[in-house]
Amino acid sequence: MSEETELIKDRLDIAEVVNEYLPLKRTGGYYKACCPFHQEKTPSFVVSPDKGIWHCFGCGSGGDVFSFVEKIENLDFVSVLKMLAERAGVELKKQVGQSSDKRQRMFDVMELATRFYHEILMNQSAGKKAKEYLEKRGVQKKTMQTFQVGYAPKQWDVLQNFLRARGYSPQEMLAAGLVGESRKSTLYDRFRGRIIFPINDLQGRVVAFGGRIVPWHETGEEGKYVNSPETKLYEKRRIVYNLERAKQFLRHGTPCLVVEGYMDVVMVEQAGISNVVASSGTAFTEEQVQQLKRFTQQLHFSFDADAAGTKAAIAATEVALTAGMRVATVLLPAGKDPADVALHEPEKLSEYLEKPKSLVSMLMRRFEKVKDGGEKEKYLQELLPLVAKIDNPVYQGEMVQELATVLHVPEAHIVNQLQQVTVGVKVDSSFSEEQSEKVIVSPDRHLMGLLVASPVVRKELFSELEECFIVEEEAKTLYKVMHGLAKKGKKFMSMTADELLKYVPSELVSYSEGARLMSEERIANSSEGSEQEGRLLLRALKKRYFKSRLQQLQGDILRGKKQEQEKALREFKKVTQELAQVA
Repeated sequence: MSEETELIKDRLDIAEVVNEYLPLKRTGGYYKACCPFHQEKTPSFVVSPDKGIWHCFGCGSGGDVFSFVEKIENLDFVSVLKMLAERAGVELKKQVGQSSDKRQRMFDVMELATRFYHEILMNQSAGKKAKEYLEKRGVQKKTMQTFQVGYAPKQWDVLQNFLRARGYSPQEMLAAGLVGESRKSTLYDRFRGRIIFPINDLQGRVVAFGGRIVPWHETGEEGKYVNSPETKLYEKRRIVYNLERAKQFLRHGTPCLVVEGYMDVVMVEQAGISNVVASSGTAFTEEQVQQLKRFTQQLHFSFDADAAGTKAAIAATEVALTAGMRVATVLLPAGKDPADVALHEPEKLSEYLEKPKSLVSMLMRRFEKVKDGGEKEKYLQELLPLVAKIDNPVYQGEMVQELATVLHVPEAHIVNQLQQVTVGVKVDSSFSEEQSEKVIVSPDRHLMGLLVASPVVRKELFSELEECFIVEEEAKTLYKVMHGLAKKGKKFMSMTADELLKYVPSELVSYSEGARLMSEERIANSSEGSEQEGRLLLRALKKRYFKSRLQQLQGDILRGKKQEQEKALREFKKVTQELAQVA
């Protein structure tokens, strides 16, 4: 298999693959971008096409094209291997993960269930009434086929009998969420008397279903919609309905239209608008926003204009603003949802979509006639947390002006109130925005990158560098590799970067290559030569170490016993002299 993976890596340009998920900017011989795996403003994510590696100096992730696709698509290695092999035109000699594989069996049974439900809707007498119902609601036959819409008859065992006859066990049906189990351990079809909407992952594979009760089976006791339970294939908070189709239309800055329901998506796309998605049986989540952020920076919400829709729009906007997205709201006529407008006024729908408003603007409609000062202040306090979460200062300034105009209060008052609002923005606990700004200019990384890249710098400075001067763990590990080579005398000082990197452990290659590339870029844009730059960096590392050591010794002097104090004092004087020499 290693032969096949190497062939795939040889045939694929890692930069082309990565660029399909996030916009890369060429810088010399490599590419840079903001990392898709954590929030940051300053790019710390690098891709080297020559080496076929990627590395993020912010969160520490890195690897080859396989590890990138695994991480960003949340897939296992076998799935990624098949995907990239097909893309590269490489035939896998060993059929990895055939139907005996449990995960693949789950995908297979979900696909089979999809075809079963779709066949009933389109061609069987049991689905005739459901098909007529959809047609009356304006759903065209072609649209039913595109979305593989189906129908589940109101029977307890029709699907499980079908699947049993094709070799699937009750345990497999339960694991896929297609059947439930009663207290008496009797299996029953989970979906009964419902229109079925298959829910796909980003690769277009069916992972779950959403089922809408049909009117003639509606009693008021059952939920209008029933969704698949969470399974090993389906995590509700991560799946965005229709994103597998919409993603190709979201490139190049196109905003994504986010609606509430499956039928809204179906009807809007039927009207010719393809950049439309919906949350998958859940309130809009951070994980769904991150999925969308890979393809666009703009979200336009179009929820129902009732109280529940407004509440959902506010919650979704807060999540999106916290993630740094540009957010707007598409205002539809009162009492109408996107599906209604798409069916009856498709030309009007395009007009509405072209004139989105900020959610703040929508909410302020309620405030325009307010004259009481206390009421104004109350509404202002409702809106301030939303405005505070707007990351773009220009956009935020527009909202402040808009608020001031509608509420007839001075802008200065709103700005003052805004400064007092504390907004909890969740970020990766292992990585902060402040670290993001500092991490690119880490002297440890920059110096190690120069030592990898330049034999001249190595000969000049390596003997002066000590492990204790280095703080960054990866840099410290790389130093140990170099130190080992130097002790063995493997022509370490004259090695090219490529020769040196052959001795670096595989888990450290992306870090080492990334450090080298970024150091070369900094030298190219610096007035200093590589030797002088290296000298300055080594000096910075020494100063940091000596200052840190002095702080430790001060503590020893204050807290230690007399004999320990005397020893610490002698070392303190020595370190002070050493610091003076490099200062």
